[in-house]
Amino acid sequence: MSHGAEPGRIDAERMVEAAERARTEAALRESEARFRAVWEATSEALALSDPEGIVLDINPAYEALYGFAPEAVIGQRFSVIFPAEARAWAEAQYQAVFTDADAPPSYDARVQRADGSARIVEARADFVVQDGQRVAMVSAIRDVTARHVAETALRQSEARLQALLEQLPVGVGLADTDGQWLLTNAVLRQFVGPVLPSRDPERIPRGGRGMPTAGRWLPQTGRARGRSGARSCQEWSFSSRTMRTGGGFASGRRPFVMRRDS
Repeated sequence: MSHGAEPGRIDAERMVEAAERARTEAALRESEARFRAVWEATSEALALSDPEGIVLDINPAYEALYGFAPEAVIGQRFSVIFPAEARAWAEAQYQAVFTDADAPPSYDARVQRADGSARIVEARADFVVQDGQRVAMVSAIRDVTARHVAETALRQSEARLQALLEQLPVGVGLADTDGQWLLTNAVLRQFVGPVLPSRDPERIPRGGRGMPTAGRWLPQTGRARGRSGARSCQEWSFSSRTMRTGGGFASGRRPFVMRRDS
């Protein structure tokens, strides 16, 4: 009788194990489905790659950003998105990021689309960790080309403005509402000194009917007794303008122009 019951208990245990395995597999499929839904829907380009830099998976946003079909990237080295002359550098950087516990949270890189056009991207890296070891990198990438173009244009515009101001025969300065000089030209620096940046309240124009010089308000036209005394006493007129955008202050900045009385 005891031998007859043994197969029944074994069959029951197997059934329980099979049921638990089925529940685990169902939960795994559900988790993978949720992951895949996020992976496919996110607007950021995502790539999964192994420690050697071989791409394991990409999402649709990655395809759209780089213009590569999945079969042209998956199974290939991640550096396929870089110009040929930059790939050795990119692979060295990949290894540095993968192995460095203090890798930068993000970095910019110039890449090349499938059609040969260049883009500038910002990438952030995270890692899949098993048993304390990094086994894969998840790269989140976004196109920042427009931002870089705007920043370059701004720097060039500011350089042109500074070059123009340096040629003016009048003193011109730009200060923010916190009293910090943002820009001065050579003529103005003759009187206020090398004050970039400066928070000296005696040297920063504040607007209103006059401007503070040596700690006191001067009228629009008056004798400016500077910090160095009579040496800088000359007749000046001070005119101020406030930049407005849509009726408000533009970043709180105030330009001031100084002219010598004729």
